[in-house]
Amino acid sequence: MAQKTELHIGGFPGIVHVFSAKTEATGVGYTSCGVPFLYTAANWVGATFYHEVYMKATSGTVYARVYDTTSLAEVANSEVSTAETSSTRLRSSAITLTDGHIYMLQTGTTGAGEISGGKLIAI
Repeated sequence: MAQKTELHIGGFPGIVHVFSAKTEATGVGYTSCGVPFLYTAANWVGATFYHEVYMKATSGTVYARVYDTTSLAEVANSEVSTAETSSTRLRSSAITLTDGHIYMLQTGTTGAGEISGGKLIAI
């Protein structure tokens, strides 16, 4: 079951939010999955956010991205993808979140795949 993980006292490095523990990706297009995250900027002054996920493709290419459900748009620079058939850890470049917006993990594929542990990281 997905859960929020508390940060270390005195610093940001660590997991902010776990979207999904494990999910399957099949078919074309994106599907939202996991637990939503409400971003409150006052709680994260000075933090830089990244999207990190472990995933593998069964066939084709598998994709994961952070989706802003408030503005109905993909978060810029959040998409990661792989055609590797063994589990691979991928991290996006830095992403920008908007105060008061709700975010979800979205997965997609050109074939089939498995996504494990999609999460937001704050550094």
